[in-house]
Amino acid sequence: MPKFLLTALLTIPVFLSVSCGGSDDAGVEDPASQSTSASSNRTPTQATNAGSELLEIGKVATLKDGTTVRVIAVELPVAINHTIEAGRRVMGFDTELCAGVEGVQSTGFSFAIRLADNTTASPYLGEKDPKYINSLLGKGECNRGWVTFSLPETVEPASITFNDPKRGTARWSISR
Repeated sequence: MPKFLLTALLTIPVFLSVSCGGSDDAGVEDPASQSTSASSNRTPTQATNAGSELLEIGKVATLKDGTTVRVIAVELPVAINHTIEAGRRVMGFDTELCAGVEGVQSTGFSFAIRLADNTTASPYLGEKDPKYINSLLGKGECNRGWVTFSLPETVEPASITFNDPKRGTARWSISR
């Protein structure tokens, strides 16, 4: 099968699943108890309604099937080696997603930034290394890297949202 066709077939279902609505069931774990190893043995905490709760940066959200996601650090502005559209700046955050009892499609497009004016920004990928790579994770495997966004200079970011229609939603507060 041609590589571009295979890529399209893998990308379209991910795009469609990210575009659909999801539930808000997620829990919180202490990030110190988490391992970044692909073979880590994690014991998820009981799920709570963290989708409506704003977590602190560094806190781990445990989704329905034991999948965990956390935002480790936020950087604004991100230094880049080229110019972007006037009136804009690049923000990034270091994140880690670990598959629970099922495999999971790991994509930066599962994240969004809610701005202080109640609008959202979509990923502007590939501006900071190590980049968060779109991949299919097997049970217990993890993906870690930076997801970046282009934001207006005049509006502050308020929160980061992760949404997986099958597993749930988690949100982190961005305090500056």
